[in-house]
Amino acid sequence: MKSLAVVVIASLLAGCATTKGLQLSTEDEKECAEVGCTAWSERQLEGFAKHFYGLGVKAGIQRQKGSI
Repeated sequence: MKSLAVVVIASLLAGCATTKGLQLSTEDEKECAEVGCTAWSERQLEGFAKHFYGLGVKAGIQRQKGSI
């Protein structure tokens, strides 16, 4: 699971995803050329964020249980 997270984050930071097959406005094309883009939808990115946030919360709760 950690390797998937690393791949997702690396792809986001590197901007290596292409927009082939997507229809973008000229403003969006300019933004992608400057900072890179992803091929994921906003809903998918929110799903990733919720999933990994949940994993972090779960790990934090587990860590705190042993400290009391």
